[in-house]
Amino acid sequence: MELRHLRYFIAIAEELSFSRAARRLNLSQPPLSQQILDLERELGVRLFERGPRKVRLTHAGEAFLAEARATLSQADHAALTAQRADRGEVGLLQIGYLTSATNACFAKIIHEFRQLHPEVTLDLRDMNEVDMLRAMRAGSLHAALLRAVPEDDELAVTPLWTDTLNVALPAKHRLARQKQVSLRDLAGEPFIQLNPSFYPIASHCFMLVCREAGFIPRISQQASDYLSLLWLVASGLGIAVATDSLRDLQRDGMVWKPLCDATKAARMLLVTRKDEASPTLVAFRKLAAKYEQRRGRRG
Repeated sequence: MELRHLRYFIAIAEELSFSRAARRLNLSQPPLSQQILDLERELGVRLFERGPRKVRLTHAGEAFLAEARATLSQADHAALTAQRADRGEVGLLQIGYLTSATNACFAKIIHEFRQLHPEVTLDLRDMNEVDMLRAMRAGSLHAALLRAVPEDDELAVTPLWTDTLNVALPAKHRLARQKQVSLRDLAGEPFIQLNPSFYPIASHCFMLVCREAGFIPRISQQASDYLSLLWLVASGLGIAVATDSLRDLQRDGMVWKPLCDATKAARMLLVTRKDEASPTLVAFRKLAAKYEQRRGRRG
C-alpha cells in the first residue's frame, strides 16, 4: 500500500463516483478503478459497493476512510517538519558558554534567535572550557562560546564581541580609590586565578597579559568557576583580572577598575565543528555574525 492509494481512495469516497474522482485526480477512470481493486485485494476487504449509477462505502470502507485521512495528514505533517528542519526552523540547538559570556550581547542574540525560530529548542549550558571542548569533539554540543581555542583543524571560529579587561579588587585595597589601574601596579600582588585544569585557555591568556606587562603573577588562590573567583576577591584573599561581562556579578566587598595598559582585549568566539552542518546551527551562526557586524557599524 502506498500513499497514492490512500489519496485515490479518499477522492472516490468523497465524490462517491469513480468518474468524478478520476477528473479530480487528473487520471483516466480505468487505471483508477484498477488501483482501488489492487488496494481491496491487498486489504482483503471490499471498500465500495459498486452499482450501475451509484457508489457507496461499505462498513469497512467507512472505517478505513477515517484512518486513511489521519495517515495522509500525518504524512503531510512529517514532510512539512522535514522541510522546516532543513531550513533550521525546528530542532534542537545545544550551546555551551562561559559565565563571562552572559552579557547583554549574548542575551540579545538569544532573544532575537528565539523570535525568529520559536520552535527551535535551545539547550544552553554554563560550562568550563575543558568540558566544552570535550563535548564539542564528542558531538554532544553544536557550538561553544569561548575566549580562544587551541589549534584544531576540525574547529571553525566565528568572532563575536570584544570585552575590555578590568581588575577586581577588594574594596579596601590600596588601589581601590583610583579611576583606573595599570597592570604594572599589580606586580607582586596576590592573584586569584581560574583553575587551569578547567580553564586552560583563560589561564594561559591571563599569564600572557601579565608577562607582557613585565611580571609573572603570584598566584595565591585558584577558583573552580567565575562566581568563586569573585567571592574570593570580595573575601580579601587577592585580586583578579576579569572581563567587563562579569560586572553584573558584582559582590559586596569588591570594586572594579579598568586596566589602562592591557595590550589585549578579550574576544568572544563562537566555536563549531567544521563538519557540523545542522541548518539550525547555520541559522544561529549567521545571526551571531550579523549581530557583530551591526555592532561594528554602530561603533
